[in-house]
Amino acid sequence: MGAGKAKRKTSRLPHSAAKLTTFRKNARLIDLNKTPGTPYFFTLKPLNDIEPGHLNKVLIGLTRLLRTACAEYIYIQEWAKHEKTPHVHLVANIPGDTIAEVEAFAERVIRYWLKEMPKNTSTRIKQDARPVYDAIELFGYMSKGTPDEFNDRAIATGKDWSVINVTGRSRGWEESKFIVTEVSREIGLEVKREMKRVSSSRGVKLSKRPKGCDDETKRTISEVSPFTISGLSRTESARLLAQVIDNQLQKERQFLIEMRDLYRQAHERGSQEVKGEIERLLLNKGYDMHHMFSKWEAPQMNRSERYNADPIFKRVCNALKVVKAARTKSLVSVSSMRE
Repeated sequence: MGAGKAKRKTSRLPHSAAKLTTFRKNARLIDLNKTPGTPYFFTLKPLNDIEPGHLNKVLIGLTRLLRTACAEYIYIQEWAKHEKTPHVHLVANIPGDTIAEVEAFAERVIRYWLKEMPKNTSTRIKQDARPVYDAIELFGYMSKGTPDEFNDRAIATGKDWSVINVTGRSRGWEESKFIVTEVSREIGLEVKREMKRVSSSRGVKLSKRPKGCDDETKRTISEVSPFTISGLSRTESARLLAQVIDNQLQKERQFLIEMRDLYRQAHERGSQEVKGEIERLLLNKGYDMHHMFSKWEAPQMNRSERYNADPIFKRVCNALKVVKAARTKSLVSVSSMRE
């Protein structure tokens, strides 16, 4: 019986980690610059105490106004500590050929909001509208609130805030296109080593946070890209990747790895003709690999087989196991001290 009540109570909570994750994913996907219009950031606050149903109705009307004008939007609601009701952070790509037209539409959005809000002549609350210059920093600011804080303040009012939509977006945004480059494991490791060298030279610390870190640190780490963690921009990272791939030594290593894999596949199929072609190709390139063919013909070992057969690999695995155990022990002791 008690579990059922708790479940119903949880279902009435307006905010959740899933909704916050949805907003962050949407914010990463949309491209403000490629979408027609001028991106504007609005902070819209109720002037007085307001019922959840009325706030939701006003927000629906606002999004209808934006859709009618072909203005793409994304929003999230936040509940500040000193507020009795949540406020709305909204980003919209406002249509207009001139600055005057864009500013006029921004004023229209604010007028609509004030018109629908309960009047309060003594309030000092002001609405805010300004152009967007740094989308990444802005979306980070918009998602700073936590669901637990929002829900605690909603419960304290004694009202059912589950009727509101905490976050939403339109479907007409141009989305960011990410370039995916497939590279071999060796090139990937080489890129990571090179990025670590460049980042370290700039004073950027690359050590991973321990699992025992606080929730805010975990959230921050999970939301930034690997390139941001390493301290390199995407342009620099792409240039670095091209530089590593074009490296002659790396090309030779990649060529030999490909030949090894083809030779092993031909051996497994019993194709002497293909093996002979690979041998001739290697000799033409200046590589005499006869001493390696017996190893290439051997079936590839899995991790446990390699552990038993290779003493160096065994020592490395044992050393990593000791380091991991020591790290886990230190985390447990730190956790017990905090408690």
